[in-house]
Amino acid sequence: MSNLEKKRAFTLIEMLIVVSILVLISVFAVPNYRSFINKLKMKSQMSEVLSFARESQEYAINVVSSDGSFLGKFGLFMSDDDGQNTSLIIFLDNHLNTSNGVYDNGDSTLCTDDECYKKLDLKEGVKIEKICWSDALGEHPTSGCESFTDKTDSGKTANIIFTRPLPDAKFFTAASSELSNFKSTAIIFKSNSGDWGKLVIGSTGYMYVETK
Repeated sequence: MSNLEKKRAFTLIEMLIVVSILVLISVFAVPNYRSFINKLKMKSQMSEVLSFARESQEYAINVVSSDGSFLGKFGLFMSDDDGQNTSLIIFLDNHLNTSNGVYDNGDSTLCTDDECYKKLDLKEGVKIEKICWSDALGEHPTSGCESFTDKTDSGKTANIIFTRPLPDAKFFTAASSELSNFKSTAIIFKSNSGDWGKLVIGSTGYMYVETK
């Protein structure tokens, strides 16, 4: 065998080794990359949710009508019912010039009546998993609804009302009944990839999000 043939055979072996190493790297790297991208998407989604929630609070304090008068109470409506758990609604709580603390339409997929002010559709594959309530402020559960009261039937929807001049929040059920004994709510979001996000709103008006 000539020296040239030996060099070619040796080069081929080197290529096979390099290819094998690359295959091994991809086996471990691709799943980690996908996990990283999924978590990044959830963080982006929760940032958007937080911004939307703060908008409803800011509208309540600042938004005025064409004649210069303040429009009234603004609220944030969400539901964890299947079919309605992929969007959030900012609503103006003045249906028929009355304020009852709830989004009267009761359907977060629709924004067709006078109360609906703005709608946010969640990214594909993300949904509201559940709604939880707490009778204390300042709780920071690490995931899910830990430290939060288990949801009841009345917790299938969350109506969070903001009234000027303070940023404070009030919580209502779908039955126009104020949940005065609760001090905070946690809205749990989940993606198809299994990633979690949480929006927490306190009765004093504070808000924050977490992801897992």
